Amino acid sequence: MTMLSAIYTSYRIPSDPAEVRYNIEVLHSILSDIDFRVAQTAVRKYAVQNVSSFAPSAGEIRRLANEILFGSLQTPAQAWETVLRAVRTYGYARGGMALDSMDALTGRVVHAMGYAELCRSENQTADRAHFIKLYETERELEGAGHILPESVREAIAEIAETERKREGR
Repeated sequence: MTMLSAIYTSYRIPSDPAEVRYNIEVLHSILSDIDFRVAQTAVRKYAVQNVSSFAPSAGEIRRLANEILFGSLQTPAQAWETVLRAVRTYGYARGGMALDSMDALTGRVVHAMGYAELCRSENQTADRAHFIKLYETERELEGAGHILPESVREAIAEIAETERKREGR
């Protein structure tokens, strides 16, 4: 909190000790599974990359920490270029090698679409549009898995299970 108030003049540390304790507890519940150095680096990265006078939210800190730990994902267009390069390099017959040449996310999307079908397709525009839509969906799901704290994922699973039981499913 001190780091945030030093960087962002609009960020104030409450004067009431009970409010300070509560703020720390809330931030801890959201960020406790992230190494302090990683969280601190995420705040510094945010400060350098954003001209906003507002401090990052806990969610933004988690997102940046995720990038630091797991790397930035390709854009959908970059991933599509990877697919086209694999098709040119490996062709139809070496689909396994083509999929191995891709990052896990791109490979999952290509596998779902069918590598052989992509090689045989004559409508690259439609394939690209379909790939980008699937890639964005997968990327969103993958990102959510890394960004959500384990405690939140467990709580969501418990709530879903309780609702299923309540509804008799």
